[in-house]
Amino acid sequence: MAAGTRRYREGAELPRVHEDVDRVVGLFTSMGYERVLTSVSYDPSAAGFENALADWCHSDRLTADDVVVVYYAGHGDLAPSGGYRLACADSAAARPRSWLSLTNIAMSLADSPVRNVLLIVDACLAAAAGSDIGQVTDAIVARRPRADTFGAGTWLLASARHRDLAVDGAFVTELASACGQGDGPSQRYLAPSVLADRVNRSFVAAGLAQRAACSSVDQSEPPPFFLNPAFDEHAEIYFQRLPPTRHAVTIALLTALAFGEGNGLPRRIWVPVAARLQAGVVTLHDLDGSGQAEVIRTDLDRPALVDHIHRAQGTVVAIAEWDRLTLLDLGSAITVSEPYSLDLWRRGRFAHASEQEPVFVAANGDELLVMRLNGPTLRARAEDAAIDGALLTAPVLHDERVYLVISDLVGPVLVVDCASTAVSSPLYGHESAVCLVRVLSSADAHGPDVLAIGTDGTARLWPWPGNAKETARAPTLDAGSPRIDDLVAWHGAPGTVLAFADGGMRSLTSMVSAGGPHQTHRPPSGDGFHALHGPCVPDPDGLLNMLVRVSSGVAAHAYAWCRVGATCVDLQCVTEDSGSPGSGLHAHLVPPTSFRSRTRGLFFDALQGTSKALDSPDTAAEWEPIPWGVAPRHDVVVSTAFTGLSGRLTLITAVRPARSLEQTVGGSLAFPTMPGLPGAPAVRNVGTDAHVVGRVWTHGADGWADSGSLPLVPGVVRLLPHHGAGGTRWIAQRGQDNACRVLDLETVREYALSPPWSPWHRPHAFTSPRGEWWTEQPDGTPLLLFTGVPSDRGGPASRVLVWGPDRPEQVPRALPVLLSGALCTGQAPNGEAVVAFSDASGVSLCHLPSCEKVWSAPLPAHITALVPVPGSPHLDLAVGTQQGVVFLRPRLSRSWRDRLGVG
Repeated sequence: MAAGTRRYREGAELPRVHEDVDRVVGLFTSMGYERVLTSVSYDPSAAGFENALADWCHSDRLTADDVVVVYYAGHGDLAPSGGYRLACADSAAARPRSWLSLTNIAMSLADSPVRNVLLIVDACLAAAAGSDIGQVTDAIVARRPRADTFGAGTWLLASARHRDLAVDGAFVTELASACGQGDGPSQRYLAPSVLADRVNRSFVAAGLAQRAACSSVDQSEPPPFFLNPAFDEHAEIYFQRLPPTRHAVTIALLTALAFGEGNGLPRRIWVPVAARLQAGVVTLHDLDGSGQAEVIRTDLDRPALVDHIHRAQGTVVAIAEWDRLTLLDLGSAITVSEPYSLDLWRRGRFAHASEQEPVFVAANGDELLVMRLNGPTLRARAEDAAIDGALLTAPVLHDERVYLVISDLVGPVLVVDCASTAVSSPLYGHESAVCLVRVLSSADAHGPDVLAIGTDGTARLWPWPGNAKETARAPTLDAGSPRIDDLVAWHGAPGTVLAFADGGMRSLTSMVSAGGPHQTHRPPSGDGFHALHGPCVPDPDGLLNMLVRVSSGVAAHAYAWCRVGATCVDLQCVTEDSGSPGSGLHAHLVPPTSFRSRTRGLFFDALQGTSKALDSPDTAAEWEPIPWGVAPRHDVVVSTAFTGLSGRLTLITAVRPARSLEQTVGGSLAFPTMPGLPGAPAVRNVGTDAHVVGRVWTHGADGWADSGSLPLVPGVVRLLPHHGAGGTRWIAQRGQDNACRVLDLETVREYALSPPWSPWHRPHAFTSPRGEWWTEQPDGTPLLLFTGVPSDRGGPASRVLVWGPDRPEQVPRALPVLLSGALCTGQAPNGEAVVAFSDASGVSLCHLPSCEKVWSAPLPAHITALVPVPGSPHLDLAVGTQQGVVFLRPRLSRSWRDRLGVG
């Protein structure tokens, strides 16, 4: 049964819920499930859903062998009493019984004949439902007859952990994808824990904070909920076809394969096969001697051989059952067992260098376990040890302390002290997602080396630091050169770029062009630089203007306007008017034009309805009022500034209602607007999703004047003007549904460049780079580059499309190479427009007028920034990576050198 609520009496609409319900139905009916209770599938009331489920659970048709799946999508919340509840169409805060009760649902199912139940809760804080389900299920199961079977028990698959917000539409897409991957041909069913891990890896790749979780109650059999599409019944029963005389030899072979990881079958095949064939018996085979078999243990419940470690006294093995871990010394038959549910995806491992005193370390999403064959067991919460999101682990015993090297695939490598749960400084430098971490023996007396392998084939090796006993925390490892956050061409100093990293900026002269000193600039006020905001703007005299986000002790949101010269840094920090909280301050640099030869700064406080125009960072100006009104908790404000075709300083503002869980101008997450909300302004100029109105304000001697309105793209999130020498005529717009349009200010006409598309229906859409960039041809004609729908070739890459106003109705042309990250535009020595960007393997250079590829080169690095070296006659490029800056000189063909005027 699948149900969900899209529209609520007192809650924000969830537009994708009904679609998720239909996708879940399609997923499970394809596995042979029968759909029931369709009358309460869409926007049900709490009473209607609970009564329908209770009546169905007590029908005569149900048996203990039936498999039941209940899916519900909607808003989830913690009741004032502390229990978890789900919102329905009629739910109201003042009516507790109007909410869907997980306790009631679990009671109806547990009191029925069914013994295989899966509850899928797709809502915020969903994992919090586990305690309610467990309490009531345990109480009912305790009253059943002793001969009654548990079956697979009751499982909860939650789309979000107990503190996570669930993104509308995200979970079901990834769950279906995880099921489609299948598993080994001998496995009839997919484990919910494996699917949750696959979903979480997709969430990590998409940059989402949400994580799925699963738990079970009263389980005695494997969960039969998800059929494995790769299952082959012949693979499961092939052992039964062997003659009895060959059984012992086959067992020995499979055992040898299991012990020879890396030299035999893949783990996902040999672990379940060995576990099935052993049937709870651990047998030792003498392969080199008599060939006799010795049964060592017969009391294990569906065991799996996890890892082993050789030592002089004999091999020690780790054996995992459903709820227990056992260390077994094959030489002395000594065993140590601990209750623990091992996640075979993040399975445990014996610590490196623990051959003399074997130490086994296991980690799942809840708990860290350190087991010794001859010593005490250590347990710690995964969250306390910073390993709750770790998918790759490598334990090591060093200086009598146990450490765990971890990675979550996309972040840095960390070292955790298992005793103190202290965490080392991050190990940066791997230039891609990490697919393996290992600890290697080293001739250095200080300790082993840490190895990380990236998915792009690169490897990074870090030495262990000095004696770990000298510090109470885990060792701090050298992270090497800093990650480059941004690069900017400094046209006032040929051959020089500015690199931003570690809260400061450094000028770097290309060694390809000429040698020169490196100079470091830091903000004189002591405020911390966070990141560049918008493009940097050069003045004719060589000064470079930039806006930088800063953290200030005065306000939570502030910008610094920096003007950098060869010997100086001018800076002015601007905060919200009257220090108002939130994210209402907008900052813009307006480049020089034929009307004005210097850059201007415009700061707009959307919360206060005031603005400040500055002629330079070292001048003062007062805040000027603009007729304005917003609802801080419910509105989103978008703005841009430029010099109009008349030469006047122009500001365009747009206000629209925030969508569910979108950050508002007041800095909070949006919640539904209630009718008659007190304090909401009478006139807000707020548009709708279908029609957003942009207000045009021009600045003169008497301040700001209202100069009319403009139609903007629905759900507008970004406005990007083209700053021409004669002012701005064209503005690129991006909508929340990713539609891209261009507005002609002279004719007030819109050109639709790309249709809306939903990232939930595109693989890698969240990690695919998106944006818009303006550049110019030699005659000043603008060209717009923008990303369209992500590529269907797989991987985080996007198509780059090119549009020009000389042929505005023409379909935008696509560049022949897919964009994977950083992009920059520039001019060849003959003035023609070119674009350089990172692709799947390195850097590519394209000619914009023809959209042809000029050059490419592989670069085994994660590229974070890219910029042409100013003044270079060879089209030199500066490339920022996680380990510093690389200067490249493209090796062009003779024909392209002639076409571009390259020396």
